Amino acid sequence: MDFDELQKNWQAQPIKMPENWQSINAGLTDQWQKQQRSVLLSNIFTTLGFIAAIINFGWVYKSFHQGHSLFFGGSLLFMSVLLLVYLWVLWKGYALKKNDPTLNSKEYIYQSLKKLHWRRKTITHFGWFYSVLLWAALMLYMQDVTTGGSLAFRIGAPLITTVYIFGIMIVMRKTKQKKQLNKIDLLITDLQVLLEKMEA
Repeated sequence: MDFDELQKNWQAQPIKMPENWQSINAGLTDQWQKQQRSVLLSNIFTTLGFIAAIINFGWVYKSFHQGHSLFFGGSLLFMSVLLLVYLWVLWKGYALKKNDPTLNSKEYIYQSLKKLHWRRKTITHFGWFYSVLLWAALMLYMQDVTTGGSLAFRIGAPLITTVYIFGIMIVMRKTKQKKQLNKIDLLITDLQVLLEKMEA
């Protein structure tokens, strides 16, 4: 039996709704809304925490910048940018994760594809961008605090930190991220095929 015949048979099936279908539907909708409120509150608290952290960075710079080089302020600036980028990704993900249980099949697939493409982008791009910002902040901070230290310390501390950060990223990319991307790509392909057959 090919897909078209299977689809016709499926659409021709009589739908037997349970007697309490309205309460079941209301319960599911309520669960969706509670879950979305929970994620929204979590994002709000995270945002407030990050705003407090950025304000604290400003206070630290204002209070302690004297006696420090520009690298000190630069490290705090990069940490602030890092937090802002993280918040952007957080809220963008929330906007895509908002679910509507009343959507028809095609719209639901479109939404699912958007979520999968966004998830793929966060794995392939955001992890590296986050790591580079973190690395830059740490390098600037180390440049400031290691001034006056031995040459071995001034070279060794940044070198070890660099190897650790990017070593972890490379290992993750070759193992865990590769598996995640393979699963996401398979899902994207399956959903696109299904969508094409529905639109045919």
